[in-house]
Amino acid sequence: PDYLLAFADEYNGRDEDGHYSPMEEANGAISCADTSRPAPTPERARQAVARLQAEAPLLSKGVTVEDYDEPSCAYWPFKTTEKPHAVRAEGAAPILVVGTTGDPATPYASAEALAKGFADATLLTRVGEGHGAFGKGNGCIDAALEAYLVDGTMPAAGTRCS
Repeated sequence: PDYLLAFADEYNGRDEDGHYSPMEEANGAISCADTSRPAPTPERARQAVARLQAEAPLLSKGVTVEDYDEPSCAYWPFKTTEKPHAVRAEGAAPILVVGTTGDPATPYASAEALAKGFADATLLTRVGEGHGAFGKGNGCIDAALEAYLVDGTMPAAGTRCS
């Protein structure tokens, strides 16, 4: 039971003092602030579920229309008035963008586009799977990020860490 409770605490962001991480609430706030898309209509939700169940029956087991037609952002009290726009960061210190080729949450193509969009940015690539790059056991990535954050040393353009 000790191991199960420890895993549950880690999964839920609970520390040894019984405090919980605000990450779940932060993710909701960030996601709702980052999108202005309206909630799908019930018909579009039914179509999405039908397609998902047809194309990925094993992964979509238990998925219902309710998972799509009542997104939490529909009731989020704060709506942004900001419209998508390019941010070039002209005059800023050189910016380091880090992307992982097999990141399921943040596609590598987005890191490439972000780096290209800044006036002065370098893309550091972690070749591998999983979300995030720093502290994942890749010495090349960790050393490059530490050098940038501590000394302001930018890795060479095109650096790829396997």
